[in-house]
Amino acid sequence: MVLRAWHTIYSTLYGEGRTRSVPTPVIARPWAAGLPFPAQRSAGEAIGNAPPTPSSNIDAENDPAVATALPRLDQAVRELTVVRDRLPETLPASLPNPARDLLSADIAELAGHVLAQGTRAHVRGILTAARAGDPDGVRAHMRRLRADLLRLDDLAGARPETRVSTWVDGARAWGDTDAERDAMEREARSLVSVWGGQHNGLHDYSGRHWQGLVRELYLPRWQAWADWLADAAAHGPVPPDTDPTPLRKRIVEIEETWRATTR
Repeated sequence: MVLRAWHTIYSTLYGEGRTRSVPTPVIARPWAAGLPFPAQRSAGEAIGNAPPTPSSNIDAENDPAVATALPRLDQAVRELTVVRDRLPETLPASLPNPARDLLSADIAELAGHVLAQGTRAHVRGILTAARAGDPDGVRAHMRRLRADLLRLDDLAGARPETRVSTWVDGARAWGDTDAERDAMEREARSLVSVWGGQHNGLHDYSGRHWQGLVRELYLPRWQAWADWLADAAAHGPVPPDTDPTPLRKRIVEIEETWRATTR
């Protein structure tokens, strides 16, 4: 069963010709009335009006194998989970089982990939409904996207290394006073969100599927995008060149509020 799961991973994610990882659409920054992920570089920043440059985001969006591999990878997750659950909890009773823990980490990473890549369909559905002037369709697809993002956040919360709280705790530990601890936390939050400031062109450069990031930053951004498109669709089909100023103001507000938050 392990060999079958590994063969699936080897022939898809690690397949011949795949020289770089498949990027996650979850961290793409919704910034206009178009698909965010093919219009952004790997770091997540928008590339403006210039012709799209080669990037792993664009590759993934145009590669049908990314989506067609998901059912097979989902089955690999199930197979690895069966194997993991057959391992004893500890070897011996007083010591942790490193094999079980490492396999759990691999399962969480692979399951997160399947969930994240599946969100592409929901994002496309939101935009298709907006183009058709269907606000109810926009909201329906957003509900599906929301459900998957919350599942992804819960999945990340199962392991300490994929929780924002672990990252923040480590940062705050460097401070000797409340002011220093708060400053460290703000810097730590900046690193995994705007990467310094709003105008550096590296938004989400260090983005990742962490509990707290998905639920508290990425999901609110997607919700703001869907709400903006639904409001516009209530007045008819939403064209690609719709003025994005109100959306961008809201996205910046969400990002700045999240990174300024401290314990």
